[in-house]
Amino acid sequence: MKNKIKKVLVYTFGFLTVGVILYKYISSNEVLYPKGTEKILMQYAGQDTLRTKAVKFLLKNMTPEYIEKYFPESNDADKNANYLIRNIDASIEKSKQRILSGEISEKNFLEYILPYRIDVETLEDWRTLGIDRFGDLYDDNLIKHCELINDSLMKFFKYTLKDYVGRTYSNLLGNPSGNCNGMTRIAAFSMRSNGIPVAIDFATWSNVKGAHKWNSLLLNDKNMHFMGAEQNHKNHKLIEKYKRVAKVYRETFLKETELPEFNPKKIISSINYIDVTKEYCTNCKDFSIELEGIGRLDKKALFLLCIYDGINDWTPVDYSFNAGNFIKFNDVCPNNLFILKKVNNGFLEYYGEPFILKRDGMTQFLTVNTNIKGKIQLYSFNSPEQEYVNVGHLGEEEYERIVKDNPSKFSSDMTYSLFLWKKLNWIEIDKKTSIDGMIIFENVPLNGLLKISSNEDKNNRPFIYQNGKQVWL
Repeated sequence: MKNKIKKVLVYTFGFLTVGVILYKYISSNEVLYPKGTEKILMQYAGQDTLRTKAVKFLLKNMTPEYIEKYFPESNDADKNANYLIRNIDASIEKSKQRILSGEISEKNFLEYILPYRIDVETLEDWRTLGIDRFGDLYDDNLIKHCELINDSLMKFFKYTLKDYVGRTYSNLLGNPSGNCNGMTRIAAFSMRSNGIPVAIDFATWSNVKGAHKWNSLLLNDKNMHFMGAEQNHKNHKLIEKYKRVAKVYRETFLKETELPEFNPKKIISSINYIDVTKEYCTNCKDFSIELEGIGRLDKKALFLLCIYDGINDWTPVDYSFNAGNFIKFNDVCPNNLFILKKVNNGFLEYYGEPFILKRDGMTQFLTVNTNIKGKIQLYSFNSPEQEYVNVGHLGEEEYERIVKDNPSKFSSDMTYSLFLWKKLNWIEIDKKTSIDGMIIFENVPLNGLLKISSNEDKNNRPFIYQNGKQVWL
């Protein structure tokens, strides 16, 4: 099975991701801003150390998606420079004392307060909007300052399923509703404009369908995650027992360096990002997979590490290049199901069999062996974790009720199909109607990846059958 690499719209639970899969790499020597802009900015910086660092940071990290088509008066160096100067002055004014005291590092200031935009939204004077709206909520304690603004956001911003990318700050304030995409952005605009270094982190869930974005307050010792316009850190339960992640990333203004002809990171997100999985997964694993066949011969081959997300089947969460007949992935959360895809002449192709990265860092490949067959006895068509997400995250008590009551038990009047992942696709191998809430399938390969669905439920979680039980993945 092949998937053509092209411009795509990928809808995920919680937020909308829009991106071009492969971006051409822009040389770091290529000038992207109007001629004369750098000279004006350096004259403005003068001998001021922080101004100079701010100017150099912005000039170094401006990328096509942050300039082409979106920068105002793109051919007017004076107007472009003046826009940046106003942003630099406003960001320094709100941050300088905390930088001097050491409460905010220069690194966090440059990356998570200074940037003049968050996404590819239309540019505006958003810092003034944020100061006018939340400037009176200052507190000497950085954490308390962040919480005061977030408490205010909670009073008027409403969660909705619908949202879209590229929303301006004025739009978010004027139409205060959205999903986690809008919530994280209104929090970042509001706090950065008031000198608080706040990032946007994101992940695709690895054991239930969907994805999520949230915020992090960047501190010198330990970052604090929270949900913009919804929850402060002490109440924010990000990765609960019913949800898992494989990788976690943080959006950043930083420009990519030392990239090949195209930027493979855009496969994961259209926004620049860094890997922060270690902040959320205490037992990350590094692992390698030996390549075989054509993958072994292609010395520049690009491989994608994919999870089963329940919407688009297998979604990339990381990438690796052939490193000499093997590929290596770093800082991956274990106890997750994966498959590899290989980029081949503009197409994505499945490579090898699905596998589980176990808690000890070893890989268990789910290779179908038709010589090992047996009887399986099933009582559910979906995992309790996915059923909990389906009803809308109603609290831990609701999750325990779902585990106990099993809402995904079989109905006696419905036919269910058993699927096996074989030859790079889901293959229907049997179909039966349940008896007394149970279905028994005979002659099933016992070492393969399975899924069971009715005509009404086609995106259920896969499982393996182990020690007489379904093990949901």
